[in-house]
Amino acid sequence: MFKYVRAVLIVVSLLFAWSCDPEPHSIKLSDTYITFNGKGNDARTVTVISDPTGWKAVASASWIQITEMTAQTLTFTVDDNEGTEERRGSIDITAGKAQVAIEILQLTETATSAQYRTMFDYENGVVMSPSGKYAGGWYASIAGDALSFHVVVYDIEADKKIEIGTYPGSLLEFNWPTAISDDGLFFIETVADGVYAFSLDGTYEKVATPAGMVGRAIVSGVATNGTKVGFAMKDMEDGHGSLYWPVKWVNGEAQELQMPKTYRDELEYTSAEFLNGVMARGISANGEIVYGTCWDNWDFGMVYWDQNGDVRFVGEDVRKVTPVKMFNEGGVEYDYNLVEGVMCTASSTQSSPSGKWLAGTFTKEELNAERTEILKTSYPAFYNTETKKTYLLSEYSGVYGLTATDDGKGIVGGGSTCTVVDIESGIRIGSGAEWIQSEFGIVVPTCRIDLCCAGGNVVFASVPYADQLIGMIDGFFYVAR
Repeated sequence: MFKYVRAVLIVVSLLFAWSCDPEPHSIKLSDTYITFNGKGNDARTVTVISDPTGWKAVASASWIQITEMTAQTLTFTVDDNEGTEERRGSIDITAGKAQVAIEILQLTETATSAQYRTMFDYENGVVMSPSGKYAGGWYASIAGDALSFHVVVYDIEADKKIEIGTYPGSLLEFNWPTAISDDGLFFIETVADGVYAFSLDGTYEKVATPAGMVGRAIVSGVATNGTKVGFAMKDMEDGHGSLYWPVKWVNGEAQELQMPKTYRDELEYTSAEFLNGVMARGISANGEIVYGTCWDNWDFGMVYWDQNGDVRFVGEDVRKVTPVKMFNEGGVEYDYNLVEGVMCTASSTQSSPSGKWLAGTFTKEELNAERTEILKTSYPAFYNTETKKTYLLSEYSGVYGLTATDDGKGIVGGGSTCTVVDIESGIRIGSGAEWIQSEFGIVVPTCRIDLCCAGGNVVFASVPYADQLIGMIDGFFYVAR
């Protein structure tokens, strides 16, 4: 199988003449740097989008074989390297006055490199199992008037992509992939019928709504032992409707998680006191720590449940509530509480593998001088569940705490970039790409690291990817050794 080490979406615009070309010529590639093993390589396909169309490609060496060219794809492979040294070459692509090259490195027969695999072709994202054994996504196709959904799982240890089944859209309409287990059980939320669990043999079943709850049950995270977490809705039977309620499935049995208490009077939440409820968003790989958030993050309510099921607020040591008086648009004074606290996003990757560290975002509210507006400042926060201490990284204002490793490395960032820091000292270690290179010996593009899997052998990350239909989206990839 081929191994490739850099995939980056770029637009190259150069060598245009202002006197005769009113618009710059450009070439956009899905990969610009590829590494092959010494022997036994599969062909590699690169997407090529150019302006003007009608691009050309030429290999710089005889051992690089271009096997197919379509309007927007270039497929090529390499001969086995029977020499004792690695070798380099390129495929040079031109379109009008634009030029760009795909750089190619081939190792010797005895050398190996870490795997780098892109998963750009899947709709609504990709999910990774807690130990990095499997990744999963789905894509849709249309034949005539028939819409079908295809479920794809990557067996990372075997370096194999498995299309486990095709399902008619009239039966199941897919929405978001939500989780995948280390056994390859893949959970996908549908548009109107809840979450379904797909096995590697293609069979599937619906995740049932727990007894005493209503609506659809959502699975948002899974541990290495198969314990799952998520949420459903519960009718409070108090005249105020229903709340989202956190759920934990142990050995297939659903258990309601304890709700946090109110800040003001230490009474347990009811729907009269709480707007929408609480959702369990993720679980540590070892299954000991579960975290979640208020549905709308009001009052920055990131919470976690310890191994005994007790619930606490993340960042309780830095949390602060300050009563103030504000003025509304009519000049009438009213009461408001300014809050400083930690919140999280709808992400299942914010725990380190053992649950020692939880990543979040500290937000501070302040009142403007006229007392008419709330000013907010946000920066990454990491909470140690063992010492109950929060570390705030105010120098990274405007970005989030994304995830963490058990040895205290925090990933902070947003959009398509990230930085790796030492949580306790705040010292910058490097960019996400620099850290991956130092840990895995492999070059990747500028990226956002989303998960450092249990065992330390797999990293899950993303780069900007230009989908021809949707536009710019997250293009997910993983690096494994």
